[in-house]
Formats: sequence, C-alpha cells, structure tokens
Amino acid sequence: MNRLALLALPFVACSTDIPLGTLKSCRQEALVHACNAPSAPASIDWGQCLANGSCACLDGAELDEQGRCGPSSACDGGLCANLAPTCTPGRDQECNEDPLMSALSGWCGAAGTCTCSAGFEVGPQGKCRSNRAEGECLSLGLLNPGNLVQPSASGCLCSRRDLVPVGTCPRGVGESASATIGPAGGVVMLMGQQGIASGVPFTITFPPTAIATPTLITVTETTLLPPPGSVDWSPVYRIDPVGLVLAAPATLKVPWSQGPIWGAPTLFWSGASTCMLERLPSSYSNAGFNQGNVGRLGYAMSGYAEIGQAPMCQ
Repeated sequence: MNRLALLALPFVACSTDIPLGTLKSCRQEALVHACNAPSAPASIDWGQCLANGSCACLDGAELDEQGRCGPSSACDGGLCANLAPTCTPGRDQECNEDPLMSALSGWCGAAGTCTCSAGFEVGPQGKCRSNRAEGECLSLGLLNPGNLVQPSASGCLCSRRDLVPVGTCPRGVGESASATIGPAGGVVMLMGQQGIASGVPFTITFPPTAIATPTLITVTETTLLPPPGSVDWSPVYRIDPVGLVLAAPATLKVPWSQGPIWGAPTLFWSGASTCMLERLPSSYSNAGFNQGNVGRLGYAMSGYAEIGQAPMCQ
C-alpha cells in the first residue's frame, strides 16, 4: 500500500480551532512520520499534519497525550484491518516479532497480514511472538545421553508416543498438583496417570532453606512426547517455576512402568538448556520409580536414551 493510498483512508475528525499559543503537535514541513507517536511502529504514517499544527489520525489510530498518532487500543492486537500491510507476501521472515530469530514463527498471507504458527500469537505490531509461558517447552531433546541403551527384552516395549499405547505406558493428560513451599521446606505430590499404573506417586521434596521465600510450586504430568529416539518409561513431568535455582537440592521420585519388561531406567532432567534433557548424575532406580537430586526446577522423565535391539509393540 503506497502513501497516497494511506492518505485516502478516513481520518478521525478533530477541531482545527487551536487557541493562539497552543503547542503544535507537528510541522507540515516534516513530511515523514510527522504525526507518529514515539511508540508507534514506523512502517507507516499514523496521521496527517494539518495546517494549524494539529494531527488528524488515520481511522483505527488515536491521539496520545502529546497529540501524536498511534495504534488504537480498540483495534485487535493494536492494529486495524485497514492500515498498511504488516509484511510482504512471500517474505515470511517479516512476521517474526524478534528480527534475530532464525526460525519462522508464522507466514505472510496475500493481504500482507501475519498468520502465526502453533506456539505463537499476533503481537501489538501484527507480527508473531511466542505465547508460551516462561520456561515452557513445545518439545524436548536429549543432550550427551551417553551409552544408555535399552537392554534387549523378552517382550516388546510400549511408548507414550502412541495415541493409545500398548501395554502399561500411560500418557499424561495434563494433571497437576501445587503447594506453596517456603524456608521450612515441604513436599509436592502428584499421583497422575503414571502413579496409578505404578502405585507410586511423583514427589519432589524440598529440604529447609531450599527456597528462601514462599513460592508456589506446581508439578504437571504433561502431554509432551518423549525426546526422539529415547525409550520412555514415564510421561514427561514439568516442575514450575521452571528455572528456579534452589539453595539446597530437592529430591525427585519419578514413577515408571514398561509393561512386563523389567529394568533399571535412568532419570533425565533439564540440563544447561531447559528443553534438553540430560542424565541426572544422582539418579538411581528403585522398585517402580527413579530417584535423584536437583538444584533447579525443570523437566523430568525416566527411561533410556536409545532403544537398541528391543522390539516395539505393534
């Protein structure tokens, strides 16, 4: 859309009678963005400077306290449909609100508006930004998994990747449990789908002084798929607030099951990168659960890094 087309759009009516001595909002000789408010995106002129030094705003824009024009709060997402295109069709990178982001967060349609991919939403400038909660991962990977291969088994392995898993591989359905933990310490416990199958709930125990001020701790048995290539012996759990550093290690107990197969899976935990799981060095396997100590909150899963020669159930 060119500038002539923009100036043809309807303008908000305003008075041209400004008392003598009133501070002017704009100067007509400043032809570029003369009426743009400091916070307004500079991709278009949001208003027109009148002869008396006042600004007439585009339909869908409004005056700020300085008499300059910017996106109207009444428009969806801060932009209105009849304003200039947000992006150039075919140049999907322009839909990234963060220009340094290399991946595409959406795509630019024929009308010059951005449609956002899953996990993203339209921001105030009409571009795509993440809609994830802080620390939330859309998928997980394994980092430095080592030689943790599933032993060969007499039976077949099930997986929570299947919509209806064969055997005792219950999928998480998003159940959660919360408790406020302070300097005295405490426990958060969640039975969930895996706890019912194993007879052992997920627990995280905080010793005294681990958390200095009362903090809401939430455990969620997520619906996330296990990392690619791994053998999942439990759903993926998330402990919020993700990334919270503890003054003293907390103890995890993660329940697991894998049909008639018996073994000693290991506990994987958020490492240096929240969404990349690493083997927890303190992990050990017990009757139906893994246990280990963690110094910050994140994601957890019991299992093996590789499937090896063990067959999958069909």
